[in-house]
Amino acid sequence: MPKFTSPLNIQFTAENQYTFLTPLIFETEKWRVTVAAGCIYNGGSIPRLLQIVECPMSYAMAYASGLHDPLYGSGLLSRRESDLIFYKALLACGMARTKAYAIWQAVRIGGEAYYKNQSTVSYYRDFVLVEIK
Repeated sequence: MPKFTSPLNIQFTAENQYTFLTPLIFETEKWRVTVAAGCIYNGGSIPRLLQIVECPMSYAMAYASGLHDPLYGSGLLSRRESDLIFYKALLACGMARTKAYAIWQAVRIGGEAYYKNQSTVSYYRDFVLVEIK
């Protein structure tokens, strides 16, 4: 059963900017993903129009995007694998399956421009560790 094995411990450092104070660890059947302390991310990137569906920094989105943003930016896993981990993280935080699926679909449709972006790879690879279980 996928689960976070550490709490999300972040500090708001600027508008739409959060810094990890301690590592965030998420485990699936196949992977263990760790985001190191000191990593900066921007929270859930949900278009304003769709924020009626989910708040960008709700409990589930804070955890899932805290995992997904650095994982996506690092390019250490495929885009499909990164998005699947995001979906599993939403579910692990108690989000309803239908809502998690809708958010996952939105990421699949709109996330390509953010995956493995050249400006993020060198930064996030210093903070993300992916282990095969």
